[in-house]
Amino acid sequence: RVFNRRFNLYQITAGVSGPIAPLDGTWELYATRGTVDINQRNPGSVVAASLAELLNAADGGESLCSGGYNPFGLTTLSDSCRSYLVRTPMQTTRLTQDVVEATAQGRLADLPAGQLRFAVGADFKTDRFDYAPDSDISQGTIVGVNRAGASSGSTRVYEGYVEFLVPLLADLPAIQS
Repeated sequence: RVFNRRFNLYQITAGVSGPIAPLDGTWELYATRGTVDINQRNPGSVVAASLAELLNAADGGESLCSGGYNPFGLTTLSDSCRSYLVRTPMQTTRLTQDVVEATAQGRLADLPAGQLRFAVGADFKTDRFDYAPDSDISQGTIVGVNRAGASSGSTRVYEGYVEFLVPLLADLPAIQS
């Protein structure tokens, strides 16, 4: 059995920023989206029910596929036995992330000890997971591969903050600012 995985990744990020002249400050806004697609194929996977039928067939499997099946011999499987016994299960997984963030900072006032400044920001982040197995995996028909059903989920996070820089003392003995 072989495990072939293909990963496709893309990410797009864009942002803008600029000054807030009246506040001696700046603003920024950015967004990003990223996706990873994972496709897995498993050629050469043995179907449990087909293997049991071949092993239990009174005629060695001749009635099920040409040449039958001899698990103890060094024989090559015929094409019809191979297609009766072997499949290529597939499963796909998609991971997606979106982020949007905005920030601003600047001066609010001049105090005796320095500038009263602020910073504000908000962001949104979402993560999503989607997993889809084919029918062989979801029914558990493959030898050595656990049964797994489709699943998905997501998270969303909203955050924000406000900060202030408030200078209290400046130019005093033992205190510069």
